[in-house]
Amino acid sequence: MHARLFALSLLTVAGAAPAQAARCTLTSTTAVCSHNTTTVWTGSWGWTPREVHWQVPEGSPPADGWPVVIVYQGSFMPAENTFDSTSSMAYGAYWLTALTDELLDRGYAVLAPEALGGGSTYWQTNIYPYNVYWWSASDAYFVDDILGGIAWGDFGDLDTDNVFATGLSSGGYMTSRMAVSYPGDFKALSVHSGSYATCAASACYVPTLSASHPPTQLIVGSADLITPPSTVRAYRDKLAARGIDYAYIELPGTGHQWTPTAVTAIPDWFDAYAD
Repeated sequence: MHARLFALSLLTVAGAAPAQAARCTLTSTTAVCSHNTTTVWTGSWGWTPREVHWQVPEGSPPADGWPVVIVYQGSFMPAENTFDSTSSMAYGAYWLTALTDELLDRGYAVLAPEALGGGSTYWQTNIYPYNVYWWSASDAYFVDDILGGIAWGDFGDLDTDNVFATGLSSGGYMTSRMAVSYPGDFKALSVHSGSYATCAASACYVPTLSASHPPTQLIVGSADLITPPSTVRAYRDKLAARGIDYAYIELPGTGHQWTPTAVTAIPDWFDAYAD
């Protein structure tokens, strides 16, 4: 693991109350959740600063720590939107923050790492040459350091045996990368408006999957022009052929965006696999 320096906001966890969503305030047009921000020094030399925004539920953690969901941002959709958004933002960002509210309410910690460029770009999982040579990607070092930080308690008291991931678009492909390159580290995944780790838009080949691939939920809109539903169905079919638990949700008339369905469907999926 690379050396890490941390810039933490001064938020504290409350006492022995049960987990609840008091961290967040939602109206019909705004959604805001308080959160911490940690700078992780990563990359091949440990000299690249990358931010992780995170929050834990209120109350005392379980004996093994809080289960945790890593939320991978979509392209050009800053990770801060995981905790702060409005109904007017692109890609249904409001529903992403509503999902954060729901996850915290159910007792999951939420981590939202930033893509390169302070969250102004996208993940490298399906970008050449990293789609072929993943371990040369700066994002690969970043994921290693995030998982190390979870184990070391850098993001609160978290349960390393109950780590989940989700994300939209580029973040959905990055979520699939967790299955491909980090076997055994994730209990279950939810890929929203994305497909297999190395696919990109309509260019999509899904190979035979490893038996270690975690249970995976797939959510896509039938009118998604950026991630064609046919590519998501191809991923679904390979999950089914391998006998891996999966759920497939195709939303009629919906485009490329976070959706109200995700607010409960994703936590329900994770609940089914959390210890």
